[in-house]
Amino acid sequence: MDRYTKLSEYLKKCKNDSELSSLFEKMHISLKYVHDNDYRVVDFNIDSISVDENGFALYEVVPKNSYEDVKSDITKLCFLQIGLYADCLELLDYNYLKNNFDLFATMIPVDVIPYYKGVITASASVYLSEFFEAKRMGELNKLSEELNLDSPIIKNDKNNVILEKIYKFNSLNRRANINIVFYPIIFIMTAMLMAFMMILYINNWHFYVAVVFYI
Repeated sequence: MDRYTKLSEYLKKCKNDSELSSLFEKMHISLKYVHDNDYRVVDFNIDSISVDENGFALYEVVPKNSYEDVKSDITKLCFLQIGLYADCLELLDYNYLKNNFDLFATMIPVDVIPYYKGVITASASVYLSEFFEAKRMGELNKLSEELNLDSPIIKNDKNNVILEKIYKFNSLNRRANINIVFYPIIFIMTAMLMAFMMILYINNWHFYVAVVFYI
């Protein structure tokens, strides 16, 4: 894993909030890619997350169970990022943050305060990358409404080529699809063979009985 760096080490390269913001956006792009492929993140510890040379995050993942996993991952990642902005991650408590968000808002870049507040206090399921994309497209009025809802609105797949190289979900899914097709065929062929052998056995048994009675 030479091309990957632990997040705890990568953070030392970030000299200001602008560089942190860029990193955090790519962490959300990576998270959305994980969710779009039906996985969720196991651990958001900074020593459990790696970053590649492009700044995208490599999470430890398992298959997700429901949309609640998506909401939970987004909330946990935002909690992590706020803790890093405020330089108090190890001491930060989620309930305290939720009930006292305005105290931490002064330590977060002004342009993303509405986003993090929406996720932490209103349980909005919006990726930071969606927030920035909406901002670039001049659609913050739509997103301000979205931050009070539970479903993401913007799909941005421009980084999928890079992320596929990191996670290789497509190759895993292709193998899974092959197995889904291959194993039923094997099962059907085995069942047909067993039925054929049973027919032969019954026919031979009838022949044996007929011979015995004839004698």
